[in-house]
Amino acid sequence: MLIKWRPSSIIDVEYKDRLELKVDDLTTAQVNYLADINRELTDLEFILKKEALKLQKTGDARVSSLNDWVEDYELEYEIIFQLREDDPAYEEEKDNIIAVLNGMLTRCDCDDFDIWDSTNHNEFQYSSTHPMKDEHHCWLYHDLTAHTRLGWVNVLRIGMIWVDVNVQYQKFIKLDKKII
Repeated sequence: MLIKWRPSSIIDVEYKDRLELKVDDLTTAQVNYLADINRELTDLEFILKKEALKLQKTGDARVSSLNDWVEDYELEYEIIFQLREDDPAYEEEKDNIIAVLNGMLTRCDCDDFDIWDSTNHNEFQYSSTHPMKDEHHCWLYHDLTAHTRLGWVNVLRIGMIWVDVNVQYQKFIKLDKKII
């Protein structure tokens, strides 16, 4: 069994915290901070694609080589969101992780894959009154804000984004021997 490292602790986010701050209640500074996070994640998507394409070329070359042990590979990302240092729950000697996003980068040269498409993933874009209706949301920002249990109040607590790109080379060994 392959055991992947997992963060030692993720800050416990109460579901009720999601309900404390509605998007209509956000201040201009808070909306700007959220927009900054979206911009950083949009830039990160382009960086991840560029890196994945390089790693994919290397992986494909290794798989096709008769002199290499690699038969397949996987490319994955892990994005870790940590609390701001001024957050009351921040502890100096802890991981201070508030959310983790994981995804695949293998075979990323197709344009219809969420992380690299140019689609606006803003679920408020069709609302005539929503304060974020005119924003373009990248996939990672959408994933963070719509597919985690954070809510706006906890997304605003993010102060650091840590990114890992992992390459897993694979070899398959079939045991054909008969047991006597």
